[in-house]
Amino acid sequence: MVKVVSEEAVKCAITAICDAYSLSTEASQGVIDSFYNDKLSAFRVNTLKASIADVLAELNSNGIEVSPINWSDVSYTLKDKSLLSRSSFARDGLVYIQNLSSQLTALLLDAKPDEFVLDLAAAPGGKTSFIAAMMQNNGRISAVEPVKDRYFRTIANLKNLGVTICKCYQKDGRVVGKLCKEWFDKVLLDAPCSSMAQIDLRDEDSYSHWNMKKVKECSRKQKQLILSAFESLKPGGTMIYSTCSWMVEENEEVVNHLLNEYNDQLEIVDLDLPIENYLPGLTIYNNVSYHETITKTRRIIPNQCYEAFYIAKIRKLIR
Repeated sequence: MVKVVSEEAVKCAITAICDAYSLSTEASQGVIDSFYNDKLSAFRVNTLKASIADVLAELNSNGIEVSPINWSDVSYTLKDKSLLSRSSFARDGLVYIQNLSSQLTALLLDAKPDEFVLDLAAAPGGKTSFIAAMMQNNGRISAVEPVKDRYFRTIANLKNLGVTICKCYQKDGRVVGKLCKEWFDKVLLDAPCSSMAQIDLRDEDSYSHWNMKKVKECSRKQKQLILSAFESLKPGGTMIYSTCSWMVEENEEVVNHLLNEYNDQLEIVDLDLPIENYLPGLTIYNNVSYHETITKTRRIIPNQCYEAFYIAKIRKLIR
């Protein structure tokens, strides 16, 4: 039986990453504090079913105050998620409640109409539906989810959100690269992870699932998934690898594994995020060195609006 970690153990894991960046005591404490504090809720307008102006007018008439996000026309924050989660806006798929870090990940994929896109770990379909909206429901999306109940939940969510260009597959994503070699223009791999971003250090239940054994198990699976994702990508195509974990084992170590396997076939895109709260990927951690280009990947610093996240953008070279 795996021993449940303590609050202090989680804090030590977070602090170790802060120390690797040589963050100031104040900055490190800010990161720790973010795991104790409530975050603003965020949502996006689902332009497949409603216009931004109509949704904002309806929200205003219902007394729901929202604040816009400067890097997305469809993204907003609000203080009380329950005002939306229990509303017809969410129930009818006019809006989708989604943390800004997750929205940013889908946005950075930059999917275009007429492209063929793969979402390799799609459940519950939030990012898939955002991709479809950016494509204006024009093109093709394949969404992969291996777990039966999550697979059917994804299908139901996409239907409710008005997505018409997606076909879902109940399949282990680790085999897709071999089955669909170089099929896709764009690939999103928001990989299954230890979900550190979901931890609330005020609530022991929120981190009862979290431990280093799970982190290492996730890392092993992520390394297989990122190879599969890359193998499914067309030459000249781009992919996003992301997790809602801050752990190096699930992030830089995974991208480094891809570089070790396919270094001469890819480049890491230097991401210029439209936010200020991020850090470059680490190239040294626990006395282990990684490829220098990993500095072009990004670790989102959690705060009141953003969950802890890691994002890498990868381009397959044309041979």
